[in-house]
Amino acid sequence: MKRISLIALSICFCWTMGRAAGTTAGEFLTLGAGARIPALGGAGVALVDDATSLYYNPAAMTQVKSQSVVLLHTAYLDSSYFSQGAYVRNLGAKGSLGANLHYFNSGSIDSTDTSGASAGSLTPDDMAMTVGYGRALGPVNVGAGLKYVKSKLVDTASTWALDLGVLSQGFFGDRLRVAGSITNLGNGLKYDSEEEDLPTTIKGGAAYRMSKRVAFALDAAFPKEEDAYVMGGAEYEMPIATDWSAAGRLGYNTGTAGDVSGLTGVTFGAGLTRKGLGIDYSLVPQGDLGMTHWISLGFDF
Repeated sequence: MKRISLIALSICFCWTMGRAAGTTAGEFLTLGAGARIPALGGAGVALVDDATSLYYNPAAMTQVKSQSVVLLHTAYLDSSYFSQGAYVRNLGAKGSLGANLHYFNSGSIDSTDTSGASAGSLTPDDMAMTVGYGRALGPVNVGAGLKYVKSKLVDTASTWALDLGVLSQGFFGDRLRVAGSITNLGNGLKYDSEEEDLPTTIKGGAAYRMSKRVAFALDAAFPKEEDAYVMGGAEYEMPIATDWSAAGRLGYNTGTAGDVSGLTGVTFGAGLTRKGLGIDYSLVPQGDLGMTHWISLGFDF
């Protein structure tokens, strides 16, 4: 009971802090990391256990056994693209350290002046660098990430933000974990004279491992000044040859469902691993805008 109470208090603290910020700028910060969790609808706050943990929940860096690297690149909508890289090292009783880099390029965009005449083209891009630390603290794991955000439209804006997370120890023979996080807590991005808030989001979630092969995850997200939404996913892993295993994944995100006409909300994915080396793929339909294909490489050593 004491352990559950500490987790609940931590999540409530994250919720209270998050009510102070808004969400209009730096939307690239919400895209995700790696290709595994996006295939599960984005539900990863309690399930993630690799280098992308710094992005989804800094407290989950403690779940990395030794060292983990995840690299991702995806061609996004139209001519835009998105790249991400993360590294986490577990230092044992001293905790875990991590670093994460996000980069989003919007591609070439036609520009016009105040009269509507062509003024050439722009190539907006966004970047975020995060360093973080996590460790076990009594009956829970806690973590924090300090993030530098830079965005270029016509002018360039930059700011600092904080990510916080909490993750329970395992319940019922380490089958169940619950977690909470707050991301992008800080001052907004100021372009020229106008400042826009970062997409501060509170998440609470749970992950249940039915067996070594089957896992389920469910998250609820509460973005500032936007509607709450739910993400859920299921993952099935199976050995396919000596030292090889494969995974199939399915997810659903109510936050993206119905944003545009066509197929949205549902996500699909697969993974292949061998001796610490893994490749993950996810397919995220964007309705009439098209499909986005996520591919990431992971190294655990």
